[in-house]
Amino acid sequence: MITPEYIVRSTKENLEDAIKGETYEATTMYPQFLTVAQQAGDQLALISLNYAYKTEKKHKVMYEKALAALQNNTANTLPAVFYVCSTCGNTYETTAPARCGISMTKSDRFIKIVSL
Repeated sequence: MITPEYIVRSTKENLEDAIKGETYEATTMYPQFLTVAQQAGDQLALISLNYAYKTEKKHKVMYEKALAALQNNTANTLPAVFYVCSTCGNTYETTAPARCGISMTKSDRFIKIVSL
């Protein structure tokens, strides 16, 4: 069994790390995975990986927005409610659309997040 080790850092450092991670996933990791899945002709993998790729790009923007708000001392203006698509992880601020813009999942299957 693997026991992960975590170092608790400041919110700023955590957001910076998250942005780096999402950037790597969107620019390197998922494009490589998509290439391999395409070469293998694995359509289900392509669908799943494409969902993740699009979602990670969106998450990066959300983290950047949160970091900017933290640095500008306007964190209280950030949304307090999020909706997460249960199929692909796509995340919406404040309100959910009728269907996910990535996976087309109906909004009644979204997970509402109101606290951390």
